[in-house]
Amino acid sequence: MFFSFSGWSQSFSFPGTRQGNYTGVQSVFFNPAQAADSRYKFDLNLFGINAGLANNKASFSLGSVFSTFSSNDALNSLFSGDGRISGQTQMDLVGPSLLISLPKKSGIAITSRLRGQFNITDLDGKLAKSILNDVNSEITFPYTISSGNNMRININGWAEYGISYGRVLKEEGNHFLKIGLTVKYLAGVGNTYLQVDQLTGIITNNPNLPNSSVYLAPGSRGVIGLGISGNIGSLTPSDHLKSSSNGFGADLGLVYEYREGGTSNHPYKYRIAASLLDLGSIKYSRDLNSSGTYTMMVNSLPGFDLATLQGISIDNYKQVLSNIPNFTPAANNNEPTLNVSLPTSLQLYGDVHIKNNIYISA
Repeated sequence: MFFSFSGWSQSFSFPGTRQGNYTGVQSVFFNPAQAADSRYKFDLNLFGINAGLANNKASFSLGSVFSTFSSNDALNSLFSGDGRISGQTQMDLVGPSLLISLPKKSGIAITSRLRGQFNITDLDGKLAKSILNDVNSEITFPYTISSGNNMRININGWAEYGISYGRVLKEEGNHFLKIGLTVKYLAGVGNTYLQVDQLTGIITNNPNLPNSSVYLAPGSRGVIGLGISGNIGSLTPSDHLKSSSNGFGADLGLVYEYREGGTSNHPYKYRIAASLLDLGSIKYSRDLNSSGTYTMMVNSLPGFDLATLQGISIDNYKQVLSNIPNFTPAANNNEPTLNVSLPTSLQLYGDVHIKNNIYISA
């Protein structure tokens, strides 16, 4: 069991155990070319888990991270200070997977995997705390928001079942090249998102009433969107097995090795690899009772009371916003489906053999 707490973990699981010569089937998840020229006739993986946590605002000690997140300390630390909040929590559970070496230096792999991600992008912390609880003592009013960036909160959970093929393409002199492809069936568990686009406005209150409500002042404008699809639950393995949506994806990979003076155990002097991971998308059925996009234009005095949203479940946001004159529903609010892209990434990797069993990789 390998837990990683990295500086930023977008699409990055199992660091340090992804590309080793003897990683076997696990390396296929991150570069399908690794299915070829394996050191094993076959390799069976039963179970593996990676948990990642990253953000740009708060720091936590490894010994107290779990107790911290069972209290309100995490929320207070994340939303403290000024500036935008970005962060991610991810879970990656590798299930039963098998790699088999074939003749002519090729190989095939059958893989299974459960994944979940929770992302926050460019969220205004003071706006978030104004909605979640009373922050009159923490904001100097009036507080101006002028966001050219789009704020996002997104949760996505899905399962992958893949078949991979890798093959040695070239082996001449000191030069060695192999390529690979993975095709994946995607079983979407659920997706929930909240978006705030191009928000411009002022958060204010009544200076004569210190405990009064916090408002978005007249003239504030932007676009608010939310959506719920499937059953996101708590992103547990049992949730992942309750597929409500589906799609297809693919991974591409290549590996080059320079093999001057290599041996059977240490064949290369250095290796360079590249892979394009998580191409594809999942098609969800939208919950039309909870999903919608609204253009916000605050016209009436004293403004839009942010306390209106406190304590409201995201399932009920659409019902609340639809009854407020400041919000105009978008024309596509009754679209029955939603396509959610995978977290596509380009992965670059280098490995240098120093001496004996010592390698340096990046």
